[in-house]
Amino acid sequence: MTVSSTGQLRFFFLSVLAGLISGAFYNLLRAVREKNGRGPVGPLSDLFFWVFVGAALIKLSLDFNDGGIRGYQLLGAACGFLLHYLCLGGITLPLARAVVRAAALALFPVVFLMRGVVLYVKSLYDKVHIMLLKLRQSGKRVRVARKKHKKIQKKYKNLL
Repeated sequence: MTVSSTGQLRFFFLSVLAGLISGAFYNLLRAVREKNGRGPVGPLSDLFFWVFVGAALIKLSLDFNDGGIRGYQLLGAACGFLLHYLCLGGITLPLARAVVRAAALALFPVVFLMRGVVLYVKSLYDKVHIMLLKLRQSGKRVRVARKKHKKIQKKYKNLL
């Protein structure tokens, strides 16, 4: 296996490009976190980001470096991410916020309908749950009444 310096240099620049793309992706996820506020979105978006970056770097090393992960690949990705943060972050973050706002507006009817469906299913579930509770309670009453009836029958038999 021969290792050419131009191939390694190309691999480094591709790693820098991957870092730039991951920086843009991070800004998109950051805008999603800002839109949704607190909750499970933050940790899930962080997990999604690191899975994406890890998969991208592994795919890059498989395609261009015969699967070998080199230190300069990680350095190139970190440099690309830092370059994006310093130079392009001021541009891509407002753009990502606009994309998230547009997606939220476009998905509003779907979300509205889904909330209605969820509320309807929840109300049906509550009605069925209440009905089952009433059935259980009436079943307990019948058992208690039977026990009382048996006690009364025993007392009556004892009287005869």
